[in-house]
Amino acid sequence: MAAAASVAPIFKIVYDRVRGFLHAFCSEFWMLEDVANYRTALLPFIREAHANFGFVRVLVDRRGCPVQSPEVVDRTRAIGLEVFREHDRFALVVDSALVRMQVNRIRARKLSMAFDNIDRAKAWLFEED
Repeated sequence: MAAAASVAPIFKIVYDRVRGFLHAFCSEFWMLEDVANYRTALLPFIREAHANFGFVRVLVDRRGCPVQSPEVVDRTRAIGLEVFREHDRFALVVDSALVRMQVNRIRARKLSMAFDNIDRAKAWLFEED
């Protein structure tokens, strides 16, 4: 069973309760308020996955998303440090070299990776630890 949260068109979140898998689709240029709304939407799903599985698998699809302001990048990284645990896996899919450089600044955990292919990202998320 999947649950969803959306604040169109900035982001959409789909949560697979059977696998503890959270799939976020992000678009557009974000303001700090958008980051706060994203955090608010993510937290219930992350908490549920932690309670039920002890970890969460997160796939953030940022293909077509523009480069963000340094403030948005810093705030997004702070959220990652706040909400994700040691055994969580976090994959980002990007299609721009500039966005990839920004994503590498955001990556806050050792079990996080940036990909240019969604299938490779999903395979990595679900491979055995």
